[in-house]
Amino acid sequence: MFDSIVSSIRKRSRGDYEEVVFAAITDVRIWVQEHAERAALVFLAVGFLVPFFYKLILFLGAVVVLGGFIVWTVALPGSGTTTEKND
Repeated sequence: MFDSIVSSIRKRSRGDYEEVVFAAITDVRIWVQEHAERAALVFLAVGFLVPFFYKLILFLGAVVVLGGFIVWTVALPGSGTTTEKND
């Protein structure tokens, strides 16, 4: 059961997962810059909801961190294809 999950994680290297995360962060930053008013409303709403759902948000954050740690541990440093070029 877990063999298919592990093999799908190992198809990419740690560097590939880093690129995916940093690309998502960059996309969010670009969206915030392009839609400042909407972003302000979204973050204001999130700021109001965080105290009400603190335990849920804390639990989900812990699950995300644990999942990221598992993927980082299972993914091999040099496995998969990399997009780096040696010039």
